[in-house]
Amino acid sequence: VYVKDPRLYELLGVEVGTSSESKLKKAYYRKARDCHPDKNLDDKDATERFQQLGEAYQILNNGESRELYNKLGYNAYKKRHASGGDMVDPTVLFTMLFGSERFKDYFGTLRLAAHVSEESDENGEDSAQDEKEKAKADEEAQLAREQELTLKLISKVGVWVDGSHRQFSEWAQKEAEELLETPFGGPMLVVLGTMYREQAEIYLGRQSMMGFGGVASSFRHSTGIFGSQIRTTVSAIQAMRRQEQLQAYMQRTSESDDPEEPNSAEHRETSGVDSPNTDSVENPTKREEDAAHVAVKTLIDMLELVWQVTAMDIQATSDSVSKTVLSGNDLGEASEQDLRDARLPLVDFFQQHIRGTNESQNASTAPAGWGGMWSAVQASWNGPPKLGEGQKAQRRVDILNARACALKEMGDIFVRVGQKKDVKDELLNALGIDKKEAEEIENKIIELEKQERIRQREEKKKQQAQKHSAKIAATSDKLG
Repeated sequence: VYVKDPRLYELLGVEVGTSSESKLKKAYYRKARDCHPDKNLDDKDATERFQQLGEAYQILNNGESRELYNKLGYNAYKKRHASGGDMVDPTVLFTMLFGSERFKDYFGTLRLAAHVSEESDENGEDSAQDEKEKAKADEEAQLAREQELTLKLISKVGVWVDGSHRQFSEWAQKEAEELLETPFGGPMLVVLGTMYREQAEIYLGRQSMMGFGGVASSFRHSTGIFGSQIRTTVSAIQAMRRQEQLQAYMQRTSESDDPEEPNSAEHRETSGVDSPNTDSVENPTKREEDAAHVAVKTLIDMLELVWQVTAMDIQATSDSVSKTVLSGNDLGEASEQDLRDARLPLVDFFQQHIRGTNESQNASTAPAGWGGMWSAVQASWNGPPKLGEGQKAQRRVDILNARACALKEMGDIFVRVGQKKDVKDELLNALGIDKKEAEEIENKIIELEKQERIRQREEKKKQQAQKHSAKIAATSDKLG
């Protein structure tokens, strides 16, 4: 492969001319994580190098931009792309792909980062046994990740368990506001907060409303996760289909200078055919503007898909961690007293009533009748009393309830603060595009897609007409 200027390949430390996405991604991750601004707050050189690595990765990881860079060299490539809009803020890109140092206590190292950092031989094909070993290693790494995060989360909610509710809420508010300022902090806070809140609602719901509250919360939680998985799959399919249509349009307009092409100006003049997209075909400047819009829209779609995949990883991990925190496995095996404390009062009432009736024919040995049952019903519906400020949880059931209340509080705060910055805003900021410009690009893309559909319908009609004419001609030849 001819490469006029190898500086970007050398910057990443990869073979000059390589097109391997996995090699480029691995090289970028290993170099960028060492000079990430979060690790080098006062080192301007490290920040500048981090920005250069992000730019190099984005240029070389895209087939079209890599081919253009190889042909023109860095300086000429930058002149052609001086307008910007097709390059992501390297800090945001790194965060979306590999996670954030600031969020490491909440979801650890993302799976993609873990895979990229692994040493592996990419020159040969992996056997089925190797794939099984890798899958097993992935499971073990994920388990270790979740165990570490569980201990950290237990420590955080321990402040609430000790009775310092106000202190915990103030800390959670401050923590959320600081996390919001990191790249993609808002969307990440929303994902984390949603998982914490929903798992807490499931646990607390099982302690109230006769246990039906937990069933309803669990159903909402499961449908929410399933819905996000479906949306990610649908978004991937739609993005690929959309890009195929746009690329077909751009390829057709780029070939318009060929007199033999059906969409060229010379062909239309001689054939009398008027085609849509005439302005784009005959106006090179218009074609370049369309190409720029397509490039930006392609990048936005790609980033949205990358975020959805990253969000699914954060979602699955934080969901499992919060569930483990509320399981009480770290508190040891539950005693008989712990089990009695955790039972719904109504269940406990009936068990005592049956036990008392069996042990003696004297009704006085059984729990109180309707009055006792009604009290048990009320207690089962309202749930156990919550410990107030300054009351430290001692019993196992109180500790777990306190953890659930802390997760609910933290989840509510994280979601409320995180909603100040949505995914779309973060993406546009990363690309340096304002909302008005984004709307114009979206409207232009819709117009191009409409024109391409019209062209495809006309092309289909033309092919059908040609087949029909061919059949008529063949029939005439037979009759003649």
